Amino acid sequence: MNAKKGALFLLIALVLGSFLYFDLGKYLTLEGLKANRAILEALRGTHAFLFSAVFVLIYIVQTAFSLPGAAILSLGAGAIFGVLQGTVFGIMPGSLVFVNAGASLAAIERVSQVAGPRVLGSFALLGLFALLPTIIKAVKKRRAGTIHRFDKRIT
Repeated sequence: MNAKKGALFLLIALVLGSFLYFDLGKYLTLEGLKANRAILEALRGTHAFLFSAVFVLIYIVQTAFSLPGAAILSLGAGAIFGVLQGTVFGIMPGSLVFVNAGASLAAIERVSQVAGPRVLGSFALLGLFALLPTIIKAVKKRRAGTIHRFDKRIT
């Protein structure tokens, strides 16, 4: 194994080991987010650029190493930054659903309340986003078939 691969393996082991050793998953819960929301908003208010950069870095590390908590981080992005700015820290358009839910975090008392009309509408949009390539392909195929059939009639 060359030095670069060894260093990368060591880095991955260090990140995963630290996550497990310090039990960082306990902070990635809806309750933890709600309990620390005021502190996080205050930190963002006093150190906007640094807070944003660290949040993005945490989101990148979480995603790169497939650590648990993506949904809570996306909810946190919405709760702390709002829908538009919070969506820019996530993986669009999927994170838009969670960021949108997080933007209304103050009104959420239980996880079951995340499934309100606003969030359900976001899930419906997410479903449309997922189907969009299939719909576009079908429309293109239909148009190509119609044009092809039209061309055959003329000749």
